[in-house]
Amino acid sequence: MEIEKGLCDFCSADRVLCEIKTRKFQKLLKSLFNQHINVELLEDVFKSFRLCPLCHEKFILLDTRCKAIKSQKKGINCDQCILCGDEDELYKIKKWPHFDRLSKDFDFDSDTVLICPACLVYLDTRNTIKQHLIQQNVSLLFPSKNYFISPARCR
Repeated sequence: MEIEKGLCDFCSADRVLCEIKTRKFQKLLKSLFNQHINVELLEDVFKSFRLCPLCHEKFILLDTRCKAIKSQKKGINCDQCILCGDEDELYKIKKWPHFDRLSKDFDFDSDTVLICPACLVYLDTRNTIKQHLIQQNVSLLFPSKNYFISPARCR
């Protein structure tokens, strides 16, 4: 892929990739925010994406993790990642307000959650995109107005 001068839509880097497939990223945003996003407005606002190589890679990793989470069956054991079912290198999270904000779209039944590093990064990157959309005043895309009231921030 070639790099050209331009402004990244997500991090404001001054170099962007040429020939980004906009439909792919529109589809990913729909997938990330499922019922919360107004699909018609999304396509109008993001007619073309301009992404730097780093943001492009973040979107690819998000897409990969999102597919892994959606393909996971509901029968997750108590010793597996709550999102993807992975059993290796899990973090045990209990009473962490930042995590509660990152995971507010997911219904976790337990006070103590096991999550793998990749899914934790997925939740944090997803939240970063959500915050960016708020800053860009794209909250009009979201029919549920209270969806963006309390973005997670590190404290």
